[in-house]
Amino acid sequence: MANSTNNKNTWENVRKWQQEFTKEDVDNYPVLSSHEFLWGLFEQVNGRIIDRNEIEKYARSPIESFLYLTDMGFSTPPEVLMVICDCFNTYFKASGELSLEEVFFGREKPALGNYASRTRKNDLYERFSIKVGLEGISAKDQKRKRDSLEVIAENMFKADGELISIIKTDDLDLDSLNNNFPDAESFLRSWRRWKNRKSDN
Repeated sequence: MANSTNNKNTWENVRKWQQEFTKEDVDNYPVLSSHEFLWGLFEQVNGRIIDRNEIEKYARSPIESFLYLTDMGFSTPPEVLMVICDCFNTYFKASGELSLEEVFFGREKPALGNYASRTRKNDLYERFSIKVGLEGISAKDQKRKRDSLEVIAENMFKADGELISIIKTDDLDLDSLNNNFPDAESFLRSWRRWKNRKSDN
């Protein structure tokens, strides 16, 4: 996630709110005590499904944990909700000086795009890296030659029609699109650049 003083959507801020909710005098703060009471009811009804101390394992950022938990049909811990409120309050107080992108994810990175674009590309490349690793294991188990990276990429494109909307990025040579899929060479060049950038960080 981009590093910016305007970016309130951080796990550090979640931990600060967790400290507020665990203070002994939390009952003196009606908003906090109300949230804590409702969370207690959720746990009474559903059991302890979510460990609030390990909330970071659910997603890359608080807003993404909110989306994940909502999609799964679970309530969101109050400290995450307070961080999301902080984000929106920061946005409104800035009176148009800040975009929601800046408040939730920091400034857009030149040449890499906004947060949504970067994470979608990262997810795609991560998925491909996993497929490469699994193919190596499978080939070893079956005592056969491993498929080439080109074949693994082409098989992934054919198996996932949604990928094309992710793949259409400045990183790839769009002239190489054939039947709505990029050619494997173009994709692999982009994937290798991503791997190099990742190892540099």
